[in-house]
Parts: sequence; structure tokens; C-alpha cells
Amino acid sequence: RQQKQRQLLGRLQDMLLGPTADEQTTCEVLDYFLRRLSSSQVASRVLAMKGLSLVLSEGALHEKEEKEHPMEEDPWDFELLQSYQWLLRDLPKLPLFDSVRTTTAVALQQAIHMETDPQTISAYLVYLSQHAPVEEQGQHNNLALDVARLIVERSTIMSHLFSKLSYCSESDSVLVALLSIFSRYIKRMRQTKEGDEVYNWSESQDQVFLRWSGGETATMHILVVHAMVILLTLGPPQADDGDFYTLLDIWFPEKKSLPTAFLVDTSEEALLLPDWLKLRMIRSEVPRLVDA
Repeated sequence: RQQKQRQLLGRLQDMLLGPTADEQTTCEVLDYFLRRLSSSQVASRVLAMKGLSLVLSEGALHEKEEKEHPMEEDPWDFELLQSYQWLLRDLPKLPLFDSVRTTTAVALQQAIHMETDPQTISAYLVYLSQHAPVEEQGQHNNLALDVARLIVERSTIMSHLFSKLSYCSESDSVLVALLSIFSRYIKRMRQTKEGDEVYNWSESQDQVFLRWSGGETATMHILVVHAMVILLTLGPPQADDGDFYTLLDIWFPEKKSLPTAFLVDTSEEALLLPDWLKLRMIRSEVPRLVDA
């Protein structure tokens, strides 16, 4: 039985990493495992990760010289990389990675709503911040909204990820990843012109049209706005705080008024910061949020 398993594994690895690897087979093999990452059954998710880890790890063995260099130069957390090497290192090295980038991102965006293990969610978020394709506006909207839903609606996971009790390099890596996702998104959204069709009308119910005192405008889902403010209440990460201050300056500019928001479907003024969010701002250690 073990020999059969080894043969199957060798065959799958050859399909993905061998000289005859082709797009269709690569997509089919990975899709089989990726779809199961958002299963409601824990056992299915664990097996899918184990399968991906086995199938993809051969890629690292092909690069013996890389094995000899420890991975210290990588910007993300070492422990996270060790446990999720299949995702953070081996998968992006697939010969046909470009052909599975979109399906992988979609699968992980679904998985962050089902997964219950904080470390696994951390790895998925770090991956999405680096490899999710956002060339098309629709892809970018979906990524921002999926990650925002996690931040706003899965408060237990969030408090596990960002426990105030102790500094942890893993949660720092995740915070950097989340801030980079939203910082890129808001920069893009503020470049769209008033009247640009960013969303379909059917999606407009929870959209807000935002106007800043400097004249910039953007349209986005209200949950995405709330998610960014929640991230700001966590304070700046120790590793790389550039995106943190970018977002802070956009939402809470010094000596300027806050942006105003209007509901897209009715054009009436929207409440940008509900009381529950103001409470979190007051409790944060970021002076500008407390003052706002």
C-alpha cells in the first residue's frame, strides 16, 4: 500500500513539476485539493493541506542549493514559513504558477471564512497579500471584501490573531499583510473618477460613496471601510509601518476633516463610524483615533 502511495505521489509531482507539466493538469490537480480547504469538515481541510504539502514539497528538493541557505532573508515570519512552506514558498515556484494564481486566490478567500486555526488563516492572509491577482477591478473588490468580512465578522479569530497580551512576530507579519492589502486597494479606489462604474448596481446596497476634503472620491463597501479602521485600532506593526501610516493619513488626516460618506443606492449621508467602532477607536493606543 505504501509503495502504491509513493507511486501516486511521484506521478502527481511529475504532473506538476516534471518537464511535461501542462496548464490543464496543473489546474486539475491543485483544484482537487484547493476546493477542500474551505470544506466545513476539519478532517477534509487537514487532509487537503497534507496533500498539498506532499505534492508541492518536491519542488523545494529540486533546488538543493536553496536548501543550504536558511530562509532568514524572507520578510515574513520564520515559524509561519516553516509550517506552511508548501503555500508560501513551494506553490509560487511551480513552473505553471501563473495558470493557477486566480483559482488559488479564490480558494483561499473562501477558506478564510471556514478555517478555524489562527495560524492557518495567518498563512493564507500572508499568501493573499503577496500573490492574489488584482489586475482586474472585480478581483480586487472581492479580495478586499473577503478579507474585510474576516476582520469585521470573525472577532474570535481576530482576537486570537492579535492578542494584546504579548508581541508575536507572527501576528506582526499578518498585520503587515492585511495593511498592505488595504493600502493598495484604497490607493486604487481613490484614483477612480466620480461616476466610474466600480460595482454593478445589484451590489450597490452596502456601497458608500466617499469624498475627502482634498477632493478625492472613492466608492467601496462599508465593511471594507470598517475593516481598515479596525486594523488602525491595533496600532502600527513593528516590522513595517509604512502602510499603517498611509491608511491613518487617509482616514484620519491631521488638521483636516474626516471624509464624508453617502449611500450609493439612496444618496443619503451614511454613518461612517458606528458607535461600536468609535468604542474601539477610543480604546486604542493610537492618539489620532482617540481624538477623532
